Amino acid sequence: MNSNVKQVAQEMVFLYMKLMRSLKDRKLSRLNLSASQVVILITLGDLKACTISVLAREKGVSVPTMTGVIERLKKNGYVSRQRGKNDRREVIVKLTVKGEKAVIVIIEIVRKKWEGLALGLSEKERGSYIRILRKLVKIIDDKKA
Repeated sequence: MNSNVKQVAQEMVFLYMKLMRSLKDRKLSRLNLSASQVVILITLGDLKACTISVLAREKGVSVPTMTGVIERLKKNGYVSRQRGKNDRREVIVKLTVKGEKAVIVIIEIVRKKWEGLALGLSEKERGSYIRILRKLVKIIDDKKA
């Protein structure tokens, strides 16, 4: 692999982590959710309903790890769990009303943070940033297919 690609990847990791830490917010902290719980809630907000195994595969974690995250979310009233109708071994997870409200709050908080960051970029830079993000997402999606 090209050493330049390794250097760029290393820099991307560092900058991405720094950027994600900057998105923390007091309002978000009041929800008492871990970063992984926030990601799962947003994913469920997008998918509507999903099995634990699909969530685990989507997020690159083991089923037992995902089960633990889901149990904590269920205990706090953010998600519900149901057995599959055709396969009783299957566990389907959905957002509760509280979970749906939390997703709305989370997305709004993060959107405002990104809006503030975007103000520091020119219109051309914002367009470039979005094009690059879309291209990266396409690469990720193409690798899943």
